[in-house]
Amino acid sequence: MIMRGFLPLLYILGYSWCYQVERITEPLLLGEGPHWNALTQLLYFVDITSCTINVYDPATGVHNSTHIDGGAVTFIVPIAGTTDEFLVSTGLDIRHVIWDGQQDSIPKSAIIYSALQDSDGSRFNDGKVDRTGRLWAGTMGPEPIPNVITERSGKLYQVSQHSSISTELENILISNGLAWSADGSIMYYTDTGDSTIDSFDFDATADHPLSNRQRIFNFTENGVTGNTDGFAIDTDGNLWLASYGSYQVIAVNPKTRTLLLTIPINASQVTSVAWGGSELNELYVTTARKGITEEELKNYPDSGATYRITGLGARGYAGDNYIMYKASSYSNSCYLSKFLISVYMIIIFKLGYS
Repeated sequence: MIMRGFLPLLYILGYSWCYQVERITEPLLLGEGPHWNALTQLLYFVDITSCTINVYDPATGVHNSTHIDGGAVTFIVPIAGTTDEFLVSTGLDIRHVIWDGQQDSIPKSAIIYSALQDSDGSRFNDGKVDRTGRLWAGTMGPEPIPNVITERSGKLYQVSQHSSISTELENILISNGLAWSADGSIMYYTDTGDSTIDSFDFDATADHPLSNRQRIFNFTENGVTGNTDGFAIDTDGNLWLASYGSYQVIAVNPKTRTLLLTIPINASQVTSVAWGGSELNELYVTTARKGITEEELKNYPDSGATYRITGLGARGYAGDNYIMYKASSYSNSCYLSKFLISVYMIIIFKLGYS
């Protein structure tokens, strides 16, 4: 019994003795949505307030960005099998973007989906792809004052490859972190307005995959300050969360519903995390400086930077990329083929009887 009591402590100490936190980019206003693309070995993320998409190459240390028109840019997800195509949110729209990753180069973009709600100042927030290649993206209510959202007009949407956008959850203040278990049977989710983490049974074969919602972690009940934000899952099934407003990343065991570890970050507004690196054992962390006081900015000048945490003794998964269903090009080619065959048969028929 004594040994069992020491195991959680040893687990925590195993992390805390070894990790290192390193700033890797210059500060942004509102860094968010980190996504590690295993195909290119690059980290993508956004600056919501400045409406930019960003890419960081750890091999060279180069950080490039470019502006996207259309409103607040809240996530960027690569399209599977490509190196320069992405899904990017702008305001209440989701765009197909083509970008070569070069500094200030002009991307091509087109709106392919729009949220099913009124344009009242609400916007998309976090978005991720599940194990089957479908996008899940949530919205948040209007923000008339920085960091103050009072209307529960947010929704969580599913965007599948074969159908249009559909609403899966409603009555949300700030739709945020998403992650799936290794086998894809559980989805973890947070509404930042509640500062809680929920789990759902996830049936990938169903039109509406979510069921059996359960609360697995509550910040207040566990004495964690700040608010829940973006998170990622490791290969042991633990969740690594950005704690917005409290200068830290935390690790949570969703099975035992316990806090495992806290890691200090030199920025109060810690927004999201993603596993990356060639071994997927590096934790990338985005932060913000939007709305902070001059005093806090003086004390924490790196607020808004992106960080890398190494030596954690854990590893996770690369971001799942969106599988684009190119129905239009396929359908057009089919219709064209059928049309040409019909014309050919008519010509042969007339020639045969002339």
